[in-house]
Amino acid sequence: WSTKLIREPRTLCYLIKKILKIPLRKCSLKRKGCLISFIGVNGSGKSTFSKKLLEVYSKTTQHFGKKGYYYYYGWKPTFPLTKILSRLNKNTSMVSFDADTIAQKNVRKPTITQECFFIYQWIEYLYRYVTEIRPKLKEGHLVVTDRYIYDL
Repeated sequence: WSTKLIREPRTLCYLIKKILKIPLRKCSLKRKGCLISFIGVNGSGKSTFSKKLLEVYSKTTQHFGKKGYYYYYGWKPTFPLTKILSRLNKNTSMVSFDADTIAQKNVRKPTITQECFFIYQWIEYLYRYVTEIRPKLKEGHLVVTDRYIYDL
C-alpha cells in the first residue's frame, strides 16, 4: 500500500473512507431484520394471527439462518419504575365504564396528570422496543408483535 500511496495520493482518501465505515456500520440505526406489527381492538385475534404467521414463516427464516420472534406488547411492565408503580396500584380498584358513564354527553377534557401518564406509557413502550425488539432486528431476525408504540 505504501508504494501505491506514493504514486496515487488520492488512495489515502479511499482508505480512510473504508476504515471509517467499519465503526459507522456498527453504530448504524438501520435495521437489518423485519418487524411486522398488528394493531387492533382487544380480542380481535392479533396474538393468534401473530403466532400463526411465525409458524408460516418458520421455514423461510430457518432457510436464511435467522430466527422468528413473537413479542407481546400488552401490559407487561419492563421499566423499573413501572414495575414498582404496578405493584403499588394492584390493590386499587380500576374504573369501570358502564352504560351511564358512556351515555354522559359532557366529556371532560384530559388533565395534565392523564397526559403525563400517557407520555410515561409511551416512554415505557419505547424502552421495551429499544431493549427487547431492536437488538433482534439488528441481528437480522424476524419479529412479529401484536401492538406497537404507535398503537397508543
